[in-house]
Amino acid sequence: MRPTRVGASGRGGRCASDGRRYGSAVAEEEREQAALEAKARTTDGSAEDEDEDDDEGASSPFDHPAFLPVLLWALALWFGYDGWINQDPDMLEHVNFNRYGFGVLFLLGTYFTVQAIRELRR
Repeated sequence: MRPTRVGASGRGGRCASDGRRYGSAVAEEEREQAALEAKARTTDGSAEDEDEDDDEGASSPFDHPAFLPVLLWALALWFGYDGWINQDPDMLEHVNFNRYGFGVLFLLGTYFTVQAIRELRR
């Protein structure tokens, strides 16, 4: 016995109306899409640019220009504390790492702070 395929109608085999229903559904979606595109057009007739919304403001705190500099300065303070102020005997073996890390983070923090200030002024 040969297996039959179940069509969209739920019955075995293919129904001739299945293709027409599918075609009418696609045509309906195309009409809805065209209506939505027409609705999205501005009064001067040009479509709205979705990228304009992204440039208007930061969508999250991570997109703010000052996020990276603040993070770098916080890490630099941590490395500086561990490199020069902390006298814990367990941390004394890592003093050079913390001091070099402080230097690198200080330079990066300074650079990215200047870049963030420039970006915020624009």
